[in-house]
Amino acid sequence: CRVVPMSSDNVSFPRRSAGFTSYWLGQNASITVSDVTLDQVRLEAKKLAVYTTYSSELAEDAAYSLGDLFTQEFDYQCAYDLDNALFNGNGTSTYGQIVGLKSALAAGSLQTDGANDDTYGEVVQAELDSAMGLVKQFPGMRNKWYTHSSGFFNVMQRLALAAGGSTAENFQQGIGPTYAGYPVVFSQVLSAGVNTTDLSDIIWAFFGDLSMAATIGMKRGITVAQSEHIGFQSDQIAVRMTMRCDVNVHERGTASAAGPIVGVKMGS
Repeated sequence: CRVVPMSSDNVSFPRRSAGFTSYWLGQNASITVSDVTLDQVRLEAKKLAVYTTYSSELAEDAAYSLGDLFTQEFDYQCAYDLDNALFNGNGTSTYGQIVGLKSALAAGSLQTDGANDDTYGEVVQAELDSAMGLVKQFPGMRNKWYTHSSGFFNVMQRLALAAGGSTAENFQQGIGPTYAGYPVVFSQVLSAGVNTTDLSDIIWAFFGDLSMAATIGMKRGITVAQSEHIGFQSDQIAVRMTMRCDVNVHERGTASAAGPIVGVKMGS
């Protein structure tokens, strides 16, 4: 996604929703007035937090830095939660009131697989081709695929190796994290399964340019604080880790046209 710093709790920036209208004119004809239409994308800083305690003995006896361990774990968890909100957010408190791609994309930004194609093993190449064909081509686009690792290996690698001309060496080395010339990015928050798992009506992959579709606002990065006073009676040390951020999926397409990213949805 595009990442922007937030100078205050709430930040808005202009978004183009429609452009000028041009006209073919005859000699001496008047030009009809037209305007660029702009609306606002809003980011509201939300707090993501972890609270934990540990004994003073653990700090004294540990052969490694607990601070580094906790910070690394919190960093990992924040990355997971941001991914989860970006892809799966439905606007509830579970996702920090963030509406992610699965809920945000309009009908025109969805490619639905065939009616009975509801498992990885039933997805065919034409359905992925259709998804790529839906994405509008804007200048400077850097399209990628986004899917769970099981989606890549059960669908994309299967289709690539079955396309013809594969050798034993191709099967041994695999095709690498690409499909149809575009990079594949793994996100383990997306739907997972084996070749026969029923994934009816689930969006299992996305294709397009996330930097054009969504923005992450960063008010404050990871901040770590600790206190020896809260657990004074039990000789425990408390650690609080917080971050303030937001995610806004602002390019959703319309009921009839895709935006810069599309979702690939299993059939019923």
